[in-house]
Amino acid sequence: MGALVMRIARDMLRCAALVVLVWLVCAGRAGAQLPATRLEGVFPAGGNPGASFELTISGADLDDVDRLHFSHAGITAEQKMAEPGPFDEGPQPVPNTFNVTIGGDVSVGLYEVRAQGKYGMSNPRSFDVNTLAETLETEPNNSADEAGVITTPTVLNGQVNGATDVDWFQVAVTANQRVLFRCETRRIDSLLDPVVTVFGADGRQLAESRDGYDYDPLIDLTTTQDETWLVRVTDSQYRGGPNY
Repeated sequence: MGALVMRIARDMLRCAALVVLVWLVCAGRAGAQLPATRLEGVFPAGGNPGASFELTISGADLDDVDRLHFSHAGITAEQKMAEPGPFDEGPQPVPNTFNVTIGGDVSVGLYEVRAQGKYGMSNPRSFDVNTLAETLETEPNNSADEAGVITTPTVLNGQVNGATDVDWFQVAVTANQRVLFRCETRRIDSLLDPVVTVFGADGRQLAESRDGYDYDPLIDLTTTQDETWLVRVTDSQYRGGPNY
């Protein structure tokens, strides 16, 4: 009888341990499924002191995100509003779109930006303030014939939007001019692993770079004549999206 009681007690303990283990596993899975605001990309990823422009964000669980917080008080954002529809009461917020203003006294440098919404405050993303002229990539520019025109010096804000997206640009250069091409991705938290290639007017490849300064591509060329160069930018693994 004593042995039977001990065996029953051991079985009960095993069952209790199993219940606790199952409960812990279920609790862990439930916790992992809780939504949390996640900021994966901002575009453009910077601007000039004194400038105002439209900025879009991308990520996950961005429900009801209506505020952006910058690590510099001189950089502010207001959610973009759309005209009300026939059944709306007042202007309506445009999801994930903000009007950003950089104060004229904001120093050049990298800052952080976070999004706040229904599921709390997000992780930070980098935001670059600089004094070079800012331009935006214009699609379509997926072939040399569609190459967008850029002038130097400038910061060109672009995105590789999918596996087949290859971005082309053209820039006019003059004889004996030193031209630098620097593609910043890791510095601004981009997932893009870029390959930058420069071609001469005759189609001949002049230079190509994948890992340069701080592992981002850097090309340093000196021209021999007046001509127009073509520049191609793509992801080395043919990936893409808003955070590339």
